[in-house]
Amino acid sequence: MASPWLAISAGVVMAVAASVSLALRPLSLGVLLAALLALVPALLVRDARLYWLTLFIVALQFDVEKTVIDGVAVLNALRLDGRPWVFVPSIRLSDLPFAVLLALWLKDLWLRRTRLAVPSGVWLAGGFLVWAVFSLAGAPSRYLGAIELFRQAKFILVFLYVANAIDSDRALRRVWAAVLVIVLLQGAVTIFRFAFDFYDPFFGELFGRTEIAELPESRVTEDNYLLDPRAEGGLGGWRNSFGTSRSGATTSQLLLLGLPLAALACTRNAVFRRRLGCVLVLAVGLVGFVLTFSRSSWMGGVVAGLVGYWLAVRRGYLSARTAIMLGLVLTVTVVGIVPNYMAYVTRRLVNVEVRLEQYQTARAMLTRHPVLGVGLNNSMVNAREYGRFSFALSDVHNRTYEAPIHSFYLALLAEVGVIGFVLYTSALLVNVRRAWRLSWPSGNPVDAFSAMAALLGLVALGAGVLTNPMFDDGVQTLAWLYAGIIASLDHRSGAGKPRPSP
Repeated sequence: MASPWLAISAGVVMAVAASVSLALRPLSLGVLLAALLALVPALLVRDARLYWLTLFIVALQFDVEKTVIDGVAVLNALRLDGRPWVFVPSIRLSDLPFAVLLALWLKDLWLRRTRLAVPSGVWLAGGFLVWAVFSLAGAPSRYLGAIELFRQAKFILVFLYVANAIDSDRALRRVWAAVLVIVLLQGAVTIFRFAFDFYDPFFGELFGRTEIAELPESRVTEDNYLLDPRAEGGLGGWRNSFGTSRSGATTSQLLLLGLPLAALACTRNAVFRRRLGCVLVLAVGLVGFVLTFSRSSWMGGVVAGLVGYWLAVRRGYLSARTAIMLGLVLTVTVVGIVPNYMAYVTRRLVNVEVRLEQYQTARAMLTRHPVLGVGLNNSMVNAREYGRFSFALSDVHNRTYEAPIHSFYLALLAEVGVIGFVLYTSALLVNVRRAWRLSWPSGNPVDAFSAMAALLGLVALGAGVLTNPMFDDGVQTLAWLYAGIIASLDHRSGAGKPRPSP
């Protein structure tokens, strides 16, 4: 706002609205005040787009949503033995600032202040959406497929927006600062939950139901949740801890995307100057990552660590002396933790047996439907038909249909076939290849740093979901945001225009 009196007037109106809300509906006051708290700074900051972009990225880690329809009624209508990852349409907290960003972007396009840039990955992603529609022709539940189709369309819209909107060094710095906030918060909350054995929602039921609809009460037993991330296991009965998302797998995947950035921020770079603070963020994130007890994410972390160490030396982020010292420290650390690491990876082996049997089910689906698959988001609906069973009630063969397939790639292959799988993965691999090329510090050092951070984050997540699902809205949105940043960097490098120095 140009005049402070306008801001004061807006504050008076908001105060009156809060007072009326307090008198009429006290429980809605918290939501209203939170909305006003987010809105007021947007009226005063110099760049409202960067403010909403920061709010959007930070909000991705919060599993706060409002379901549009009753999930219990949906489960009863589908008559499923388990619960799919996505089965009800919902509005997430992060969707609200993203809607504001889209409105501002569309206004600029309408007034022709900016031009629409369409990166090549968008056509591949669009082809995936079209193929996913074809896969629903013979799917048993087109409803589930339609919900997932709209989610994937939102992710691709995020990719297109970021590819057009992140066009300055200042915007890139703001994005990476927001990702560091995610690493710090997820690590700190995970450590807090583990240390104080607190695994309930922080605000209880104050703002409504905290759990999405479960199975009907008549069908709920302790055995329904075989893959419970909070279940006790080895290592003295330590529980899998988690951050704000109430899932150890989701928390570890968010950290997989952010920890490579935190590690790069501790080296010689052109984006972050206060490296001691970045070291503290990295330490908190690493401890939280360990306490999630996610073996699949650990594989992704090891792959990203090895690739990042090699690239950091080749790209000049680590000097030869620092690299040798760091390598010695890592070697001693690995030798010291190997005995505990074996106990870490061998806890709750029944989950491994179930996942291996799920992979056999996915292979049977793909063999029967190699072209179109069984339908987007329909793999769990077909699991009982393609699974193997035995007469022993305790046999894991009888349990595979109770949870979705725990491999993102196999589930995608089974649901949309080989062609849909190739279209989806190609849309991301194109940007990974671009990031590899852009990570050489030959031009703008901020661009090179950003390309390398996005590259390592996508590599870590890609390896981590080999034996784990990727169902969380925030994780997928952040992954496509990384792809959009890479596309934006590629557009900037090819524009041939002078860029400001960092």
